Amino acid sequence: YPSSFDKFLSAYIQIMKNLNLGIDINTHKFLELRDDIMDAVHNGEQLLDYLYNMMPSENEITYNHCFNCGIICSVFGKWVGIEDEDLDNLTIAGFLFDIGKSKIPDELLWKPERLTPDEFIQMQRHIHLGYELLRTKQLPPHVITVLIMHHERCDGSGYPAHIKQNRIDPFALIAGIADTYEAMTHPRAQRLALTPFQAFRIFEAQGFAKFGPNIEPILKKIAAAYVDRRVCLSNNIVGRITEIHEDDLSRPTVFDGIAYHDLRETPELEIIRME
Repeated sequence: YPSSFDKFLSAYIQIMKNLNLGIDINTHKFLELRDDIMDAVHNGEQLLDYLYNMMPSENEITYNHCFNCGIICSVFGKWVGIEDEDLDNLTIAGFLFDIGKSKIPDELLWKPERLTPDEFIQMQRHIHLGYELLRTKQLPPHVITVLIMHHERCDGSGYPAHIKQNRIDPFALIAGIADTYEAMTHPRAQRLALTPFQAFRIFEAQGFAKFGPNIEPILKKIAAAYVDRRVCLSNNIVGRITEIHEDDLSRPTVFDGIAYHDLRETPELEIIRME
């Protein structure tokens, strides 16, 4: 897939750069891109695995994140039963909700150290900046609300308005899962990419309830796709995943050819690399 994905990404970046120049966007182009991408893979699980293994170039990392989020929103939406025009609108929202980051200075966006409280406030401005870019455009339903709400969490711990689940657009909750999962499973200035199982552990630690009712079925679907995948554990043992445990997604059972390692029973071990 690499050459075709590079072509799709380049087409997406051109649309987004035109938007930054004030040129109107034809949102149907996003749907054509999605359909072309899905034609290149067998299913959503394979697509997520491909995106996990992609290494974005440093100068396009923001657009690469936005591109991936659009595709992932489409996959997640389909998995939870969203169809037809609603799925199209979620996909378009997914491609656009982080556009404001293109207006944030790279030295802040990709700072290796933890952001200071003032810098975090500046980073949160990407929502306002994105809104300013899109507010005069003719866009389908949900696009603006997803942009504004994709960092809100069901318990009120998100931003910018600290609203709770009953006031958050359900599409924004899906976008929040896609945004968080994509960011965790791709490299950032301050860390290497996490494996999907390390990402599951962080979701579990943060509390699934923050992300709404779709988080568990989505993560279970991702995890199930990795049965029989070769992985490397933190003690350098390499084996294959033989069983996913729905009560503890981040800790499957791994068989190394000699012994079975149920990671639920060995909390000191974790999957550090997908082979």
